[in-house]
Amino acid sequence: MYSVLFHAAEESAALAGAKGLNLIKLNNHGLPVPDGFIIKTNSFSSFLSYHNLHQTEQNLADKIKKASFPSQMEAELLSSFQSLRKTYPSVAVRSSSVAEDLEGASFAGQYETYLNIKTNEEFLQAVKECWSSYFEARVTEYKEEMGENEEEMPLMAVVVQGLIHSDVSGVIFSENPVTGKTNEMMLTASYGLGEAIVSGIVTPDTFIVDKETLSIEKSLGTKELQIVPYQEGVIEQSVTEEMAGQFCLNDDQLVEITQITKQVETLYGHSVDIEFGIANGTFYLLQARPITTALSKAADETAGASFQMQPDELQDFWISMDDHMPGPTSPLFSSLIIPALKSGMKKNGEKYQVPDLNIKDIKLYRGHLYSSPSLPEASAETAPVFDESIFELFPHLSERMYEILEKNFFPFYEKLDRQMKEPMTIEDAIVGFEKLKTFYIQAYDDHFDIVIPQVILSTMIEDMLVTYTGDQSQVILLHEMMIGVMNKSLETDKKLSDFAKSVLQDTELHQAFM
Repeated sequence: MYSVLFHAAEESAALAGAKGLNLIKLNNHGLPVPDGFIIKTNSFSSFLSYHNLHQTEQNLADKIKKASFPSQMEAELLSSFQSLRKTYPSVAVRSSSVAEDLEGASFAGQYETYLNIKTNEEFLQAVKECWSSYFEARVTEYKEEMGENEEEMPLMAVVVQGLIHSDVSGVIFSENPVTGKTNEMMLTASYGLGEAIVSGIVTPDTFIVDKETLSIEKSLGTKELQIVPYQEGVIEQSVTEEMAGQFCLNDDQLVEITQITKQVETLYGHSVDIEFGIANGTFYLLQARPITTALSKAADETAGASFQMQPDELQDFWISMDDHMPGPTSPLFSSLIIPALKSGMKKNGEKYQVPDLNIKDIKLYRGHLYSSPSLPEASAETAPVFDESIFELFPHLSERMYEILEKNFFPFYEKLDRQMKEPMTIEDAIVGFEKLKTFYIQAYDDHFDIVIPQVILSTMIEDMLVTYTGDQSQVILLHEMMIGVMNKSLETDKKLSDFAKSVLQDTELHQAFM
C-alpha cells in the first residue's frame, strides 16, 4: 500500500518520483541496480493528511520532522526496510520528487540523501527528512525559478536502496559536456562513496572515452580523501599516497563501463548522466537521469563559439597552456578565465611593450586551454626598447604588489567569505556571477601589471649576467641569488640541465637520445 519493491513497481513517476522511476526502468531492463523499494508518493500525502498539515502553513518542514508515523504506515515501511537489511549491511535513503531529474530541471542537490542507515529509528527519521526537504526554502525558490506549479498535494516519493560500500565511485556523462561531442563520454571517479565527487571535496580522475573506438584519455586527480561508511553515518578518510598516485579505474573497467553506458543511453533514447559504484570488482548503477544541461542541436552549434575551438581552427598553430592552467577546464570556468587572460595580456603587453604577450586568441579544446600567438612580421631581431618609466618601478615592485593586493583582491575575497555564510536567492547568485566576471577581468589586468615588470627586470639581469660571464648556465644561479631559495620550477630545470650534461658526457647515452 505504502511501499513497493523495484522489480514489482510500475514505471510511473506519479507513483515513484523521477529518481525512483529511473531506477525501476533500469532494474526492469536487467541493468545492474542494487535492490531496493519505493515509498510511494501517496505515503507522503497520507502522512500530511493524518496530521492535518497543509503546504501553506508556517514551519512545515520542522513539523514534518517532529511528527509520528501512522501505525499501519510505520509497520509496513519498517517491514520493507528490515527485509532489505537482510541482504545489505545498510541502506541509502533518497528523496524522489516527481519534478526532479527531468529534462530541463534536475533539482540536483536540492533534496536530501542519507547514507549508511542501519536502525529503525534512523530509517524513519531519514524518510521524514526527505519529505520535509520538499518545503525547504532553497527548493521552493528553485521550483519558482523553473516555473513549477505547486500541486494540491505534493508528489514526493522516497527511494530506499541497498548501500553499495563502493571501493570506487563516479559520475558518467554519456556525451562530453566540455566539447559537446556525442561520440565521447566523460567519466569522473574517485575512491569510496560517490558523495565525495558530488559534494566537490575531492579532485577525481577524469577519463574521456570514445564510444566507438574505445580510445581513452586520462587525467589524474589528487583523490586526497574518500567518504566511507562508519559505525553511524559516513566519515571522510585520507587516501594513501600510493592510491592517490594511480588511476582508480583500469582500462578493462572503463571498457565495461562504456558498454553499460551505451546500453543505458539506448534505453533512454538520449544522453544520460549516471552515478555508479564498484564494489569487489562488480559494477552497479546507482542513478540515471537525462543530461539536463545538454543544449539543443541548434543552440549547441553556436554556444561557446567565442571560446571553444571549432573544427576549422584545428589546422592553425596552437600552444598548450597546461603549464599555467592544467585541465580539464570546464566551459563555465573557461567563460571567465579566457576573456580575463586575453584582456590582461593585451592591455599590459601594449603598456609595457612586450610583443610576446600579443596573443591572437585563447580557446578551449577537449577540456584544455590553448593559445594562438600573433606572429610578428619578419624583421631583423632587435632588443626590445622599454619606456624609461619602468625603471622607476624596479625598486618598488614588492611594495607595489602588496598595495594592489590590498586594494583590489583582499576586499573581494573577504566579501565572498561573508556571502558564503549568508542565504542566497537565485537572483543574488546571478548578480554575484556577473560581479565575478568583472572581478576576473580586473584581477588579470592586475596580475600582468604585477608580473610583467618583474619578468622584464629578471630578463635584463639575466642578459647582463650572460653577457658578462658568457655562460648561459649561470642563469639558474642568478635566480637562486635573487630569491634566496630554489623554487620547484627552477629545481626541475636544474635537474633536467644536469641530466642533459650527463647524457652529453656519456657516448652510449648520447647515442640513445639521438
